[in-house]
Amino acid sequence: MRDFEYVDKVFCFIAEKEQDNGVACLTCEEKVVLWIWHARGLIENGGIENVLIWEDASVELAEMFDEISLKDLSKVIKKLFSLFPELNPSLNSAKRDKIVSSKASEIKEQLDALTSEFYTSMNCIEIYLAKYIRTTMPNWCNTKK
Repeated sequence: MRDFEYVDKVFCFIAEKEQDNGVACLTCEEKVVLWIWHARGLIENGGIENVLIWEDASVELAEMFDEISLKDLSKVIKKLFSLFPELNPSLNSAKRDKIVSSKASEIKEQLDALTSEFYTSMNCIEIYLAKYIRTTMPNWCNTKK
């Protein structure tokens, strides 16, 4: 199985677990997989500002990229959140969207540059995340469904 399919399969199991039982039931490792793969999809499907509107997203996402040894992507996420210091996880998506929308046009070039930086290393995510899963959760897929 290719890394993309492997990571996606694990992500789907974790997402289902989270949906059925809540985020509190996830291990730290499962949360890393869930958040990174989700963020990758959001960015790939509309640019880096999509991460800002996601209610769960915070600078903690950068720490997760560090956890899987993708320091360049961690820096991109840190830069992104530094542009929007008023965002915090307690804000719902509607409030986050209002903040991002009001500021996005004036910093469009910076957002586009961060999106480009992210895209440059995006293909590494599946490789590093697959390695992370195999290292930190070696029996994960074998014990599920």
